Amino acid sequence: MQSKILSWEDIDIGINELIANLKSHKSIIGITRGGLIPAIIISHKLEIKYGDGDLIIDDIVETGITYNQFKNKGKFITLINKSSIDILSSSYLNSITVNKWVIFPWENQFNALKDYENYKSKRNL
Repeated sequence: MQSKILSWEDIDIGINELIANLKSHKSIIGITRGGLIPAIIISHKLEIKYGDGDLIIDDIVETGITYNQFKNKGKFITLINKSSIDILSSSYLNSITVNKWVIFPWENQFNALKDYENYKSKRNL
């Protein structure tokens, strides 16, 4: 398994790129688990309150399962898009994670192999 451990600096660059492309939003929702921290960062940078969630954020889109559950509930954005779905994402983060298992700075890198095996097992890969 090739992996890419993202730094907080990588996340900051990616989020700044994302928010430069956003219009005004009144509230934000972070998808549990991975989208919570990016949602907090974006809410502070844009001074958005939590609420009904006209802006929905996740850390990564791979299969599109989560995206499909939320796509009609607000503007859905993601830090990294590994799917073929057209979603606003960070081209910077996408470019440094091509064909790699992504480990975010808020994740335990020592569990990465176990997380990867669980991911593959759940999807019969």
